[in-house]
Amino acid sequence: MLDLNNKVVLPNKKELEFFKQNNLSNWNFKNFMQHCQLKNRMSLKIDKVISQYKLCLNNIKQCVQDDDVKRYVENLSEEINDKPTEDQSKTTVNNFHNVNYGTTTVMEAHGAVTVEQNNKKRKVAEDSQTSLTEAQSKVSPTTHSGLSLSPEHYGPSLYDSWEETESEEEIVVEEDIEMNVWDIWKKILDTMQRDGDIDKYSLEHLNIVQLGNKLGSKITREYYPKNLIKKTGLTLEEIPSSFVEDNEFYNNIFDTIALSDEFSSNEVLVEAASLVFKSNNPFMKFFHTVLQSFVSGLFIDDCDVYNNEISYNYYILWPILNSLSKSIQKTKFSLGEKRLEAVSQELKLIHNDNRHFYNADGIISNIESEIEIAILETTGPLLQQNDPKETQDYIKAGYGLVAMLHVIGRKFHYGDFEIFKKIGSFFVQATPTKIRIWRAFMPASKVYVISCIGSVEVPTESKTSEEKLRKLIDLFWFLRQLINESYQAIDELQGSHIANMKKKARKLEGHEEVTSLCDNFKINTLIKLPQIYIKKSSHLQINSSPIRPDNSS
Repeated sequence: MLDLNNKVVLPNKKELEFFKQNNLSNWNFKNFMQHCQLKNRMSLKIDKVISQYKLCLNNIKQCVQDDDVKRYVENLSEEINDKPTEDQSKTTVNNFHNVNYGTTTVMEAHGAVTVEQNNKKRKVAEDSQTSLTEAQSKVSPTTHSGLSLSPEHYGPSLYDSWEETESEEEIVVEEDIEMNVWDIWKKILDTMQRDGDIDKYSLEHLNIVQLGNKLGSKITREYYPKNLIKKTGLTLEEIPSSFVEDNEFYNNIFDTIALSDEFSSNEVLVEAASLVFKSNNPFMKFFHTVLQSFVSGLFIDDCDVYNNEISYNYYILWPILNSLSKSIQKTKFSLGEKRLEAVSQELKLIHNDNRHFYNADGIISNIESEIEIAILETTGPLLQQNDPKETQDYIKAGYGLVAMLHVIGRKFHYGDFEIFKKIGSFFVQATPTKIRIWRAFMPASKVYVISCIGSVEVPTESKTSEEKLRKLIDLFWFLRQLINESYQAIDELQGSHIANMKKKARKLEGHEEVTSLCDNFKINTLIKLPQIYIKKSSHLQINSSPIRPDNSS
């Protein structure tokens, strides 16, 4: 293979960007066409693309000295010249590759290319769309530690309506059957990072793909192709039910809470407590804790959860996460402005920085391996909208989740990457109205995914609480299942690490093929932790469609 770095040095010209970024073996017209599509995101005329390609090849031929490179470039020129324009526009049904990006469809049939205009708007089944207006909030500077990609900050908050973002032309990518879906995502991430339109705080700068059922931001709705999102298979529409037995017991308690006052509800829960703890049933214990938290902390007249964040954490979220952690072996929950060690390690490695840190509202960790597996971030009091803080919490959590994965990878750095792909880190996001739970993992080298595994509205009235409470309990119990699965994968990774370490240390057969997991990580050298909120947050804020909300309540 001809190596670009050794054979030729190209001038720093914008039109030669594609050729500088790729090895010579990838300089063919097919790859050049796809590069143009991803870069321009608009309709392209085939004759103009061909002319541009020929011009670039001619410029390269004039500036290079190496004979091998010159011959290679001449061959590329001959290949594109050999086919008349009318032949290049032909395609067959059996052997074409669609790359539909923005409004353009590129059909590649063994080198033959055609461009087809596609100006169809997104079709929304509903007859009408409702604009979603951002609640304006005045936020004072704070010392709360968040994440950004630079120390600069924005001005006043502005919000773009859902109607505007939904009416944009649909982006569709249809990949070659031989092309991995995550290779296409890498190209999209690369395009977004080079595009001046995306925000400097966007998680895509960390190579993070953000996915969720009917969830997104203005940026993800603009750049993420819908059919490519679907091909990931990661947008869960329904959480499995945990209420599979003892339904009479649960139904009776729900009935009592709906029909009784606080005193009567507490009385029933006290009577049920004895039965619950005698049963030694982890789910029943967790159910009892959740119900007790809401009855005593929220379904009361003088409730403080609407006034301050600490009360919301203390009465509702911390008891739930503490109970959940106790139901998982070798797991503990640490509450209250807890420093996330994974971020401290990452900052020290990247910046040699001991001054900045990340405090989460709570951390779930594995006692045995000392691995942080989940974090809690609470936006503020219940029902008090604070979009800048919600966005800052989400963005810094994105960095925290990636750092947590990196810690696991560095701890077992000789482990098999295929095993590492099964490991997740988790984020419990308590917004003013909902609880969302996110899972981060690496589906491929240099690519991270943060996927919302579920979202539920927080019930505020006992009489109408049953459906939402059941969904909330199901969501947290599903988190428990996923944490256990990650623990199993971590054990597998440790075994793989030990085996490969021995192979490498003893120079056994195949030791040359042992690589470090860290080679698959994207190292982010621009990460900084600012001291104030991201005020212009509307284009970054994750929200659900008012037409198709992320929960059916």
